[in-house]
Order: sequence, then structure tokens, then C-alpha cells
Amino acid sequence: MKSKSDNTDGTIYKSPILRFIVFLFFVFIPFQIFLIYFIQQISVRLHIQKQITAPKKPTQTPQKKKIQSPRAAAVKKKSQDDLQLISGIGPKTREAMNNHGITTYTQIADLKLDQLNQLLEEAGIRIKATQSWIDQAKQLK
Repeated sequence: MKSKSDNTDGTIYKSPILRFIVFLFFVFIPFQIFLIYFIQQISVRLHIQKQITAPKKPTQTPQKKKIQSPRAAAVKKKSQDDLQLISGIGPKTREAMNNHGITTYTQIADLKLDQLNQLLEEAGIRIKATQSWIDQAKQLK
């Protein structure tokens, strides 16, 4: 007959279920609690550091808006349009047109078809402009 002191494996928890419960209670759960605490401490420190390093917004007195003429506002607004919205103009064609000073729909709408094709030919673009480019530019301007 075996006594309690004849335990060969050195533990009183022979059942795998009991071993698992002991592992959870003494190892896994305390580790999880430590991780949660550690993550909270890091987030608090980051939040404090973010508040310290954030630039403070200067208080400004409200200023009156400058009144611009409608033409100056239009020129400022239309400094450069997205020419790729015109069907048939891709990034290379847009870049070539921008390099030749064509940056707005109004400029395309004011050109004639042969002028536009000559500009593309000078830029080394093999695609030919169509009348629809000019029509679309007139609609977009």
C-alpha cells in the first residue's frame, strides 16, 4: 500500500484538470492582470507625453476678411484644374500640357483643335486630341 510520502512525481495534483486549474489560477491569470496594468500605464504615459509636447493654440482676435474681386477669386481658384477629368487625357498627357502652360479647363476650351494637337506633337505625345476634349473643358470650366 502506498502512502502520501511515496509520491513519485512530486506533486499532489495528478489530475490534468487540477493541474490546468492551478496553472490558470497561479500563472496565467496573474500574467494577464500584469499585462493589463502594464498596457494601461503605457497608455497613460503616452497620453501625458502627448499633452506636454502638443503645441498650444495661440488665441487670435477675429480678423476681418479681405474682400477680393470676383475675377481675382476666380484666378486664385482656377490656378490648376485636374485635366484628367477630361475623358482621354491621362497622366502623361496632363503632365505634357502642364509643362506647356495648359493647366485649366478654360485654357483648353479657348484652344482650337489643331493648336491642341500641335502642342501634343511638340511634347512628344502620340495621342491626338479630339473635339470632345474642348467640349468637356467648356462644360467643366
